[in-house]
Amino acid sequence: DRINSVFIHIDQLLETIILDFMLVILKWAKELENDIDERFCYQYLIYLLNEFCIFGELPAEDAKAVLMEKIADDLQLLNMASDCHWAIMVFTIAHEIAHAYQMHTEPENWRKHLKEAEFHADAVAYDIFLRLIMDKQCGDLIIEEYTYLAPMMYMDFFSLYYYTDYILYGTVYNSQTHPMPEERKAALFTIVEQDMYQLNTEDGNAIYQWFCWIYDKFMERLLEDKEKGKLDAIIHTALRKGR
Repeated sequence: DRINSVFIHIDQLLETIILDFMLVILKWAKELENDIDERFCYQYLIYLLNEFCIFGELPAEDAKAVLMEKIADDLQLLNMASDCHWAIMVFTIAHEIAHAYQMHTEPENWRKHLKEAEFHADAVAYDIFLRLIMDKQCGDLIIEEYTYLAPMMYMDFFSLYYYTDYILYGTVYNSQTHPMPEERKAALFTIVEQDMYQLNTEDGNAIYQWFCWIYDKFMERLLEDKEKGKLDAIIHTALRKGR
């Protein structure tokens, strides 16, 4: 629309968060038998959620270097994290395009039903995302088939973000415009389970299974450490008062 142009801007913070999030989660899943690497992943994930997500700070160069040193020689991990990262970016862009279409066609309706607009934008975005995977005639494949559950990981990312904010700072997520991430994830599953998509890859299912295992493990461990006072040193007490 040359008169009312719509721009979708993905900033460096979001790109960095999602890529590092996938790197740390997948590294943790691969290193369950290595206590040192497992502890590193747990601590780095707290750092990512606390500093990046809650307070919006880009990672320090030394912290980024330590992460890269841990995963630099693992090409499989780098490829998997990159593939999941780009899958989430495609889904995110498609979601925002769906919002632009809503405002172009039925702006008054969607402004009155903001949460429904989010569910609808998710549905449109996931349909676009899955069709890009299934379309074998489009030339170069831009989304790997095994990442078909990456949008669910995206919703889980937000759940971990809000959970960490609650455990560290007592913040209760309550939005008048967006449904809970768990609700959005459940709606996405009802879409991909439809026969028309025919996506149920073993690799994709295995990755998400391990992802969910780490997700649960992190939440349990975070709560235990908070109750034991082990997280007191990382809580921004000065900034907390202004939040």
